[in-house]
Amino acid sequence: DILRVVAYAMQTRVSDESRANYIDGNTLTSLIEDYLRTELRFDQARAVARALVKQLRERNFILCFLGADSYAFVHRTFLEYFCAAEIVHRFNVAKTLHEIGLIDLFDTHCHDDDWREVLRLICSQIDEQFVEHVIDRLIARIDIEKWDGKTALPELPLAIGCLSEVRNVNRLERIGAEALSKTIEVARSAAGGKHEFIMGQLLPACRELGSRWPGQDLLQKYQGSPLDGIKPNSFGDMLWVNLIAFVSNNRTAVESFVFLAENRGSTQSYYYRGDSLEALAEIWPDETTRELLAQRAVKDDHEYPRRAALEALAKTWPDETTRELLSQRAVQDEDASPRRTALQALAQTWPDETTRELL
Repeated sequence: DILRVVAYAMQTRVSDESRANYIDGNTLTSLIEDYLRTELRFDQARAVARALVKQLRERNFILCFLGADSYAFVHRTFLEYFCAAEIVHRFNVAKTLHEIGLIDLFDTHCHDDDWREVLRLICSQIDEQFVEHVIDRLIARIDIEKWDGKTALPELPLAIGCLSEVRNVNRLERIGAEALSKTIEVARSAAGGKHEFIMGQLLPACRELGSRWPGQDLLQKYQGSPLDGIKPNSFGDMLWVNLIAFVSNNRTAVESFVFLAENRGSTQSYYYRGDSLEALAEIWPDETTRELLAQRAVKDDHEYPRRAALEALAKTWPDETTRELLSQRAVQDEDASPRRTALQALAQTWPDETTRELL
């Protein structure tokens, strides 16, 4: 109980150090002292509070001393866990935090990286109906029509992450379908160029929820025509391929992308081919996939899929057969990128004299 109070105070600080895992010694001792006086009726609360700080630091190794009479949790995970536990206690037990206040909390901090794990942990400990209301609000904040196709939309990966935390996610099929629909809109609207939001936030969230995603039947009507309505760029394409691979687990569709995109003749359809090859190797690393990758590493008419195939082969099947193929492509491929990929893989996995001579 005391650690919950301390973590909540640290997480909700309004000073310049509000983002830090940090609390000064006087504040820490006062928080513990107040709890001991009000909740446990300790007469010598000040002395006991000081003893508890020492215990938490020297024996339990939950707090650490930073110097200058400052303390922190030894790992931020402790801070996030206990802060979430305090908010859940106020919501579920003490009833001092009501649903509107809970939604306001997500509204206030959904853009704050330091709150992301706390908010997710809250969703793992409250009833699904309240999680649904929270996700409803997060999705309602996203306006794809006004999105520039590049800036982050932190509400979306947070909403997907909250779904990942729900114990019985099948109860949230409606809101799951809405989150998926919004993700598809992002794939269609994403602009080209560097895209840290999709790569660093949205893709990992989609992969984590994966086949548990409620309402994933929405994907069925799109799987036969992956290029329709999606701008030709590596990140919108990659997001789409990952949705079909990791959410639908539709191997047939992913395999068809390797050739469908090529046959469609899009000037940038090679992104589909490369991303599909990478997904196949990660999810279905069997002999059929290996043979397909070895074939495309040589026969694809664009360097991007050939490079992706070589990378996946080196990562998933680092044996002599792969080494022989890499050695061939390092010399024979007509483009620099696949040759460079082959040489890097050889140097990393087989740093011997034969590789040295080839280099």
